[in-house]
Amino acid sequence: MELRTTNEWNEHTIYALRPYRVVGRALGIWPLHMSDKSALPQVIFVTFMLVSLCIDLVRQLLVRGNCGITPIEIVDIVTIIVSGFILSVRVIMPYIHQSDMYEIIKSAVEDWSKVGERESRRIMLQHAFIGRVFFIIQTSSLYAAAAQVVVNRLPFLVAFWNQQAGINGSIYGYPIGPKCWLSDDISMGYYTAAYIFQSAQVIVLCATSCGCDTVLFGIAMHICGQYELLYRSMENIYMTDYIREHKRSLHTFIKRHEHLLVMATHFEDTYTVMILCSVMANAILLTTTGIVLLICLQTGEDIVTMSGLIIRLYIFFIQLFVYSYVGQRLSDQSQKLRDAIYNSCWYHLSPVILKDMIFIIMRCTRQFDLTAGNMFVMNIENFMQMLKTMFSYFSVLRIMFS
Repeated sequence: MELRTTNEWNEHTIYALRPYRVVGRALGIWPLHMSDKSALPQVIFVTFMLVSLCIDLVRQLLVRGNCGITPIEIVDIVTIIVSGFILSVRVIMPYIHQSDMYEIIKSAVEDWSKVGERESRRIMLQHAFIGRVFFIIQTSSLYAAAAQVVVNRLPFLVAFWNQQAGINGSIYGYPIGPKCWLSDDISMGYYTAAYIFQSAQVIVLCATSCGCDTVLFGIAMHICGQYELLYRSMENIYMTDYIREHKRSLHTFIKRHEHLLVMATHFEDTYTVMILCSVMANAILLTTTGIVLLICLQTGEDIVTMSGLIIRLYIFFIQLFVYSYVGQRLSDQSQKLRDAIYNSCWYHLSPVILKDMIFIIMRCTRQFDLTAGNMFVMNIENFMQMLKTMFSYFSVLRIMFS
């Protein structure tokens, strides 16, 4: 494929896109890799690992029931079940919209290969840096969480901690779920295989969550950077007094604006269903965690349990904030384009050019909004409204419990 050639993937392209290419190829959702025969088996494998983990946890809940599950374990199990099913959708959707994703990444590679001016490169690198920072934070935090889940239940570590604390209890358990879910007559070989398999499922879960979110964020930041370059390019129109040059500059501006609108539409079409699923999942998890927290307040649970539940609420809110931040940035950049055109020196242009400027201003009044299922606009204002609604809901529940 021509996009993989060394000439087009220069050092800046590698800096901006390589992190997303690595995680995208691992999950089978990287659009430049989807034409290979290995992409579909990867998507099937990831989906199988996620769905099988969810089904196993649901089965354990139905068969074993609540046998001494702590409040934090309840929240974690529900979180993994809901997240697993949602992440399955988030892996499948990019594969379904691979043509849209391909056009976006192809455009990004071309943008990095054609950028020439130093200021334009600085703006693009600035947005790429924001994406890399988010990638590092998201990757390190999720893989650290996965490592903690897998390592904390290793039998020899549990035996050591029990010995230090003077506790006599079973040292065997799975990475997820209480120890009472483990049968007494299970063989050591089966237990070892089951532990390794569930550990792999947890790692795939974290890798999928990390990969889907970071690719979304990185693409959004690149589109934001291109919008900023576009409205800054308005200055080039007034650098000459020749009408022919004005027309040529306007034509270039219009073609670029049209291209960015198409890329933003591809982005919206690819991620709107995924964002809707994530918002619904976070709403369910926030509600569940909040109810468990209120129950713990009534029963007088220890500070460690309360802190753990509050941290989980914070994590769910952070994910909603990320989507809202991305939507806000995209909306702001499209709005800045409209303002830049209106505040420019268009009144110094000839009447012939002014007619075109009127249509351009009218076209730029269409603000891009990232939505969840084409129903709910993701921006900071709506995020704050969600917070107010959620806290009002918890306040009513607290009064009911008391």
